[in-house]
Amino acid sequence: MTAAIIILAVFSVPLTAIVSSAWLKAKRLDAERKPAPEVEKRLALLEAKNAELRERVETLETIATGMDARQLGAEGAQELKELEQRLQTVTKKA
Repeated sequence: MTAAIIILAVFSVPLTAIVSSAWLKAKRLDAERKPAPEVEKRLALLEAKNAELRERVETLETIATGMDARQLGAEGAQELKELEQRLQTVTKKA
């Protein structure tokens, strides 16, 4: 009986380490697979904002490309160039 207790005591520590390591690994993988609900909500909001900003940029591009220097005058032409540069910067970031 004493030998069984000694054997059980000797092997219980490594077995506990193996089982707990496997359990922690499974929990970690489970957490990586499922994004938190807050993250999903935030992602949906960012996607909606991104779509809105794309529409605004497309509208500005349509306005900017529809105008010519004669319609705008000298000052307007300069503003148009600045606007086109800003649009190029924004589209490069997107």
